Amino acid sequence: VVKGTILKSAVLRNAAMTGLCAALALTTAACGGGAPAATPASGYLVGAYYYPWYYSGHWASHDYVGKHLPEPLEPQFGEYVSDDPKVIANHLALAGTYGIDFFILSWSLKDSFADLTLRKYLLPAMVQTGVKHAVYLEVPSYHQRDLGNAAFRTRLIDDLRFLGAEFLSHPSALRVNGRPVLFFYASRGLTGDVPGWMREVRAMYAGMGLNPFIIADEGFWYEPDVTRVKAYDAITTYNAYDWPRIGDKGWAATSGFLPGVEGLFRKWQAATQAAGTTFVPNAMPGYNDRGVRIEEDHFVIPRRLSPEASMTSLFERSVDLAKRFADPTLRMV
Repeated sequence: VVKGTILKSAVLRNAAMTGLCAALALTTAACGGGAPAATPASGYLVGAYYYPWYYSGHWASHDYVGKHLPEPLEPQFGEYVSDDPKVIANHLALAGTYGIDFFILSWSLKDSFADLTLRKYLLPAMVQTGVKHAVYLEVPSYHQRDLGNAAFRTRLIDDLRFLGAEFLSHPSALRVNGRPVLFFYASRGLTGDVPGWMREVRAMYAGMGLNPFIIADEGFWYEPDVTRVKAYDAITTYNAYDWPRIGDKGWAATSGFLPGVEGLFRKWQAATQAAGTTFVPNAMPGYNDRGVRIEEDHFVIPRRLSPEASMTSLFERSVDLAKRFADPTLRMV
């Protein structure tokens, strides 16, 4: 997998991060029982995060670490632009070839290049295919955390209303038991009355005739807050990398990374079960953010389990681990 390029089952998050958190979503049954809107022959619904960030000139102004590695990782379609219909057609074709049933679409600003790319080019193209979408609100893009800030809270509600009209109501929206799926990235950074805010969000959507299935990125290396867990329909762990965990450094075959992730999944699975919600574990292919913040000197988790292992070996092991902790009803990874 190369950032912005779909190879098999994942899309990386940042052009300069060749191995941040990729996610594979595998679903065999809808939440609360029953089948999803469409079930492929494999018995799974497979999803991948999708980032429409690449405008004309992006590659010239943003270096990325992949092309500097001993084994270069570069976009399969070259340094493309995200609103190119041919690129979108190629991405959708790859999704069909490799069994990806829906894209999780990064979104952060109305009428931005990324937003217009999604609404003007990607969504119309998706309608012509069997690929579905779930929209993914980039919470950190607001540069605010406190839900007690009235202006921030109002902006969130306004943007979520826009997403409801433009994405959750769209014909290509992924639905679970008839409910369009909505993701929140890094929701764990929000402070203040999260349950109260979610009641406000759900009331707003009810007024639009919508009842979204909301999956929040809360899972990380701290104790779960049951009141927050209950506020959402499902909890996910977008990225299990944490730079202070120095024992996770290096080859995952011998580091503490995979055992640590297993413990993390077990903790959050138990928390969601106790809260009556759902846990959605993610799978990572590796981590390298040195292309965007070299001054931080963060350690790397290579894609290979060991020097002799295949380039996809950590991702394969991560998928196996995540499937062990998949909710038995939702079965999403």
